[in-house]
Amino acid sequence: MEKGLGIAAFVLLIVSFPIPILGNLLSLLALVLALGAALGGERTWAVVVSVVGGVKLFFLSPSWMLMMYSSRLAAGAGPYGDAVAASQRSTNTAFFYVTAILVAAPVGVALAYTLMRDEELSPRLRKALGRKLDDER
Repeated sequence: MEKGLGIAAFVLLIVSFPIPILGNLLSLLALVLALGAALGGERTWAVVVSVVGGVKLFFLSPSWMLMMYSSRLAAGAGPYGDAVAASQRSTNTAFFYVTAILVAAPVGVALAYTLMRDEELSPRLRKALGRKLDDER
C-alpha cells in the first residue's frame, strides 16, 4: 500500500505542474501522500516526491511566489496597505513553514527508517533509537 501511495503522490505531483494556482494545493496534497508513504516504510517514492515537490514549489511556481511575497505588493496600496501587509506577512510565514515541513517530513521519516533498518548501527545508537540489541533478545 505504501508503494501505491508513493506512486499516487508522484502522479499527482506531475499532474500539478501545468495547473497555475490549484497546482500548488495539489502539490501540497502530493506531499501529504508522500508523508503517508514514508510512514508506511516506502523510502524511494517519498524522497523523490519531496525533492521534486520542493523544487516545484520553491523555484518553479510563480503563483506560489506571488502568494509568498504578496505582502510587499500590498504595502504601498492605499491607506490600509500597511495593515493588509502585516496581516499577509503572518499568513505568508505560516504558509512557508507548512510547506517546508511538508517537504522535509517525508525525507526525515525515510531517513529514520533507514537508520532503524540498518544492521551496522553502533549499540549506543541502536539503544537510543529504541531497538533491541541482538544479545539482549
